[in-house]
Amino acid sequence: NFYTRHYKGVLRLKFTQYRLDELTPTQSLVEQFKLRAVERLELYKEPILCVENKGKVYLVDGHARALSILRQGGETIHALALFPIVEVHLGISEIPSRLGLEKLSDVELV
Repeated sequence: NFYTRHYKGVLRLKFTQYRLDELTPTQSLVEQFKLRAVERLELYKEPILCVENKGKVYLVDGHARALSILRQGGETIHALALFPIVEVHLGISEIPSRLGLEKLSDVELV
């Protein structure tokens, strides 16, 4: 994937669990049909993909899954997380502020 190619040798992967209120989204919209499909097929049980960097957890893939759990009253989600083993600037850290996103509930359903 992009991260392992671009940051070769700098990132590691772990399986973990996050509280939904720890996640910083990186997209501002989720389509209703995707959310309905996630719920119908119970895809919210699948782990999301995150990047940990400088004390923040950036949601890379799985916005609809995370929103589904949030709407169901859940508080945690399983995740695969990439994290740097050395200090590195990751461009994904700039996206939330550009989109005005701080928390999962800032993502709009369209």
